[in-house]
Amino acid sequence: MRFLFLKKSLNWPRATGHDIHAFHLSQALAKLGHAIGFATVDPPAEKALDGLPLDAGLHSLRGNSPSSNVSFSVWEGEAPAEPVQKARQEPRPPKP
Repeated sequence: MRFLFLKKSLNWPRATGHDIHAFHLSQALAKLGHAIGFATVDPPAEKALDGLPLDAGLHSLRGNSPSSNVSFSVWEGEAPAEPVQKARQEPRPPKP
């Protein structure tokens, strides 16, 4: 199977949970025999590519014109427009 990771950027050093998780998940999937690719808006740091299995390549999401902006909205850490409702919990019986 082929997997394509979509990220705004590949940063070095890997300091956020998202960067670390994407790195280790891509390595684990590659070890299982899957082809891995990354698509980013910002060009990645050369050091950030070390150790990444890029069988399916590295792709740019930035268009050729300077006015082509790509936004990931919620995936960039913005709060959702509406609050996420918590799972409904059953009331606990009173303690004796």
